[in-house]
Amino acid sequence: MSEAVANQLLADVYRFLGRSLAYPDPAWLAAGHLVALAELLAELGWDEASRELQSLPAAPAVLLEALCIEHTRLFINAFPATVAPPYGSVHLPGGGMLNTAFTAKTRAFYRRYGFELANGADLADYLPLELEFLARLGEGGEEAAREEFLAECFRPWFGGFLARVRAGAELPFYRIVVELIDFFTKEEEEDGY
Repeated sequence: MSEAVANQLLADVYRFLGRSLAYPDPAWLAAGHLVALAELLAELGWDEASRELQSLPAAPAVLLEALCIEHTRLFINAFPATVAPPYGSVHLPGGGMLNTAFTAKTRAFYRRYGFELANGADLADYLPLELEFLARLGEGGEEAAREEFLAECFRPWFGGFLARVRAGAELPFYRIVVELIDFFTKEEEEDGY
């Protein structure tokens, strides 16, 4: 496989995982998203995760409602606190706040590579935006920039987020997605799930 093809495949995976963190809707499920996730797990040989994914409700309406509830509880709003806000600044030591100097650092990194956020876009350290940025770096063959971004703007916080999702997820879907993000952003290739 050529380097360009490998870079494009990794970019596609980053985008897919970023979309997996979007608020679920019927079009998302109808587009075969779960089938694609199952295929990725099978290709990686993550048999346990594949079995867990099959434990999700089969009826589309029931599954959609369950994923919406889980997404809201994990990432948006829960009592007494949101389980795992998908923003880097929240998970840094001494963090817990949004839109910090770390967010500005992430935005500055984006700008160095021509990635500008639209007015009204989410904060720069929002996980799906970071995955989109990694996808664009991959498509451009910017391997050194990708590694620098991961080291400076992604890995410092992602472990805390991962731990919260692992501990707080009630359905396997988001935990599996976050485990995949961890796998595809590690410094060194490690054994899967």
